Amino acid sequence: MLSPGAAMLATEFSANGRNRQSPRYPVNALLSFWYVMLTKDLVVTTIGVGLDPYLGVYHRSRCGRPVLALDLAKEFRPLIADSTVLGLLNNGEIGPSDFIRRAGAVGVDAKRTPNCAARLRAPSRSRSPAPDLRISD
Repeated sequence: MLSPGAAMLATEFSANGRNRQSPRYPVNALLSFWYVMLTKDLVVTTIGVGLDPYLGVYHRSRCGRPVLALDLAKEFRPLIADSTVLGLLNNGEIGPSDFIRRAGAVGVDAKRTPNCAARLRAPSRSRSPAPDLRISD
């Protein structure tokens, strides 16, 4: 599912798996970034349709935690976040120089985040990770 050029970034991820807080690998940093972007959009959407994003079903309620948005994000993560990360890596739109490493954590460089965020809003015309499946709006 990854192009040979993207395989270098994913090597650490495949050997060590996903971690949640303070991503330690570039792929984790990208996934975390997209999960936050997706959750933010779902908070705005739930408020827009008159629902309370802080009253959910699956996630435990805590002060300031948008549990309904997190519940909904679980359903959309593979379609929106995971496929976008694969697309960014496979198309060479993001590479090793687009990450910042500090104190054992990795983050997406702030110069890259506007380009990444624009991808969330733009209609997708790229090939999906599955070779015979076309994704478009």
